Amino acid sequence: MRFLATLLFCGVVAAHSSGLNSLGSLFHTSSEVDDHLADIARSCEHVKITKHRGPKGQAELTSVSVKKAGGESKKMKVLLFFGEHSRELVSVESGLALIQTLCGQHSGNEEIPSSLVNYNLDNAEFLIFTNIGVNSRRKVERGDYCLRVNENGVDLNRNWDDHWTASGSAETFPGPKAFSEDETNILKDASKSFRPDLFLTVHSGTLGMYIPYAYSNDEVQGKSTGAMLEVLHKLNPKYCNCDVGAAGKQVGYLCPGTCLDFIYDLGTKYSFAFEIYENGRFKREAGQTSLVEGPGSCFLQKHPPNVHPHSHSHSHSHSHSHSHDHAFDKPWPDTPQRRLLTVLRQKKLQALIESGTDFPEPRGGENEMCFKQFNPADANQYKGAMKNWVSAYLELVQQVNEHHKTQGF
Repeated sequence: MRFLATLLFCGVVAAHSSGLNSLGSLFHTSSEVDDHLADIARSCEHVKITKHRGPKGQAELTSVSVKKAGGESKKMKVLLFFGEHSRELVSVESGLALIQTLCGQHSGNEEIPSSLVNYNLDNAEFLIFTNIGVNSRRKVERGDYCLRVNENGVDLNRNWDDHWTASGSAETFPGPKAFSEDETNILKDASKSFRPDLFLTVHSGTLGMYIPYAYSNDEVQGKSTGAMLEVLHKLNPKYCNCDVGAAGKQVGYLCPGTCLDFIYDLGTKYSFAFEIYENGRFKREAGQTSLVEGPGSCFLQKHPPNVHPHSHSHSHSHSHSHSHDHAFDKPWPDTPQRRLLTVLRQKKLQALIESGTDFPEPRGGENEMCFKQFNPADANQYKGAMKNWVSAYLELVQQVNEHHKTQGF
């Protein structure tokens, strides 16, 4: 496939020779993320950590509240989601780096102007969920780098009660009903209680800056549409050089049941989804196009080509009624050879999980392709992504706040 040739020859970053000494030195396990957050809360007086238990007791999520005393009497409320899909490790890393930067503790981001950080602290309060797919992320940390869904095989970003639909592929199974999952119930309740003015959900797998709607080809109709697009068009040349606009229109197929649409329809004036990394780059050069051919984004759902989704036993139909007809959208043929390969792959992954090694080097095949599509594999790309996108998050808050104060809608 032409896409595969692009994937192999256009800027794939090589992993270091040792998973423990390379990827393990870049990425944090879920336990390490929690430890860092606890350390930050002890030393940063405007940070508060809260644990949220789901109604079924199957998931516990951590939220971080950042609210500094002083500054504007009425601060803009900013809600951020990171790590909805467990394989998108870089999303969680950027959330952690943002919190560290807001507390003056991220040594890799010294070049971010202190004036921008102080503006955010003076004008906004934050509620941040850093690691939403924490349960299945633990399998990713042990080497299952293609895993997208939660522990029940549900795509958390299709489980929201906003044009929810029962159809989906193995990777986008929306659950037996809307809000069937602990994770989405926790996030729903927090969103309704917090009532944000600005919402951002962060993903990886392509590069893009999106607004609602994801379930439809249409942009939102309202006074805030122009404001959201104006803000993104200011940020895009500096941080992304990527597609900007309504998610369903820009990505080439529709995504029902997303947090982007649900939280916008709660009454959030500014609602965004960012895709922050694709296959060796965190920003495109001017004029570059996506390395993902067609609807390849993963706010979204696709594996890289020739990477089949995890199989699950749910009795939902494979429906691509809104997708372009790409070969890698179609179900894999059920042959004896394919079944054998699936069994061998699962045994290999189980051995990795049981080995106790965090972030083993992905050596060839689908795991390596998945890792490199969604995450940086060397220190320079990692550091560049953190600086670029933490700056983008902070400037997004600044631009939205200034736009709202000076122009309203």
